[in-house]
Amino acid sequence: MLGVRKKYFEMSFFARFIILFILAGFICGGMLKIDQQNTEPMPSLIAGEEHRILYKNQDILYYIPTNLDTASTKIFFVIHGASRTYESYFDKWMNTNVAEDENVVIISPHFDINVFSHYQILNIWGIRADNRLIQIFNVFTEWLELDADRFYIFGFSGGGQFVHRFSMVHPHLIDRGIIGAPGWYTFPNNTLYPYGTKTTIFHPRTLKFELETMLSLPLGLVVGEDDVERTSNLLQTPKADEQGLNRLERSANWFNAMNNTAVENGWSFNFEYEVVPNAGHSSSKMIPDSINFLFGGGF
Repeated sequence: MLGVRKKYFEMSFFARFIILFILAGFICGGMLKIDQQNTEPMPSLIAGEEHRILYKNQDILYYIPTNLDTASTKIFFVIHGASRTYESYFDKWMNTNVAEDENVVIISPHFDINVFSHYQILNIWGIRADNRLIQIFNVFTEWLELDADRFYIFGFSGGGQFVHRFSMVHPHLIDRGIIGAPGWYTFPNNTLYPYGTKTTIFHPRTLKFELETMLSLPLGLVVGEDDVERTSNLLQTPKADEQGLNRLERSANWFNAMNNTAVENGWSFNFEYEVVPNAGHSSSKMIPDSINFLFGGGF
């Protein structure tokens, strides 16, 4: 599977576009049907219990805190990695009791590989993963009658890829966010997306990067100090290796690049960077520091 993914990202952008354009003729109609069918009605509002619902054929786990309040309750998204073990991510955060302690609705959506194959880069040539998250946010805020117009978000590994790219395109929706140990990044340079922020006529016109606003957000970048293995689940294309040879190197280089962009343009920069001691590529070991950042004001 990694070999296929690696070859795909090593191809030129235009070669990838031609392949996707041809495939679109075969799958687009089916994708639209998938997107429109199998939405269950929202259940009775029961707080203090874990629930599962199907929204546009997408499985979603969620928990509503017992002190649900229109004015103060917020939404907190938990985004899984490339393994797509969304249930495990949901369980780990439920075990922290953060939903009750911080009065947040925890939502863990499943980005199925058959529909959102490249959710990490927002699935820009299919059903957009970023737009789907916004739809889910709107559904829950309307259903629960919340005043919230922003949300908290945590993503690890592939989920960290999603979070930092989502934040580049939709910074106005982020309250506070955690970017957890992505394998590779979108840098603020003239390299074609998804490695950089350059776009062409072949990219979606709605893919616009709001870097100034994004850099002003309270976003926490977190990675383990031992997350240095070049394993099979780390993208190792030449372009990816220009960012660093492992997750630790790539995280430091991306953080510095974002900081330099802010300084060069005279923009605010509110990111924080945390290297977790004695931790490898482990979402569980990122959670304590993530809680401090998201709900305690910083690392």
